[in-house]
Amino acid sequence: MCLLPDSLRREGQVLLHQQCWNWGYDVRRPEGNILIEYGFTRVRPPGTVQGSSQYTWNGPLTVRLWGFGFFAGRTLDRGIHVNRYEFLPRLAKMDQDVWEPAVLQSQCPHARGRACLGLLATALRWMRDYEAWVLRQCGVQYRRRALAQWNKPCILPEAMPVLWDRLAHALQDTGPAGPRGKPRQFSPPPMLP
Repeated sequence: MCLLPDSLRREGQVLLHQQCWNWGYDVRRPEGNILIEYGFTRVRPPGTVQGSSQYTWNGPLTVRLWGFGFFAGRTLDRGIHVNRYEFLPRLAKMDQDVWEPAVLQSQCPHARGRACLGLLATALRWMRDYEAWVLRQCGVQYRRRALAQWNKPCILPEAMPVLWDRLAHALQDTGPAGPRGKPRQFSPPPMLP
């Protein structure tokens, strides 16, 4: 299993849950789908298949998003899948379209070692860059409106890029056997009132 200290895992769970809400809001924006503007392609489930649309972005990192989590890899042949609610990276191969999390859960063992942590850190930096871009393009009030519709405690939108970056750095300081040196304590992120 890809060893994540509990404090980092909890922090990742909180951030990813809100991030998935943000992506869903971005898809529904009346002025146009922000994920498409950013360069994603969308594939909807075929015909009568129930499930989540998948969005794929190809750059130095391939990113695939669903309402239930994300995939990140250098290619679709090898990467990690992270479920929205668990924040446990699992090895994944995207050799088919995926519409529901059960397909990924059944075929992806837990990822191992430094390569897994490095890829997860790279994915979190991608999220940092995406959130910073959205804040520049749409403004902080856009994100605040999104979060006002989510009846849950919310991290300040302007803090999200910083928190993704902080978590990515903390992951890089975690060795295959656990954290190097003193374990990092989870500190609550700045929240909206």
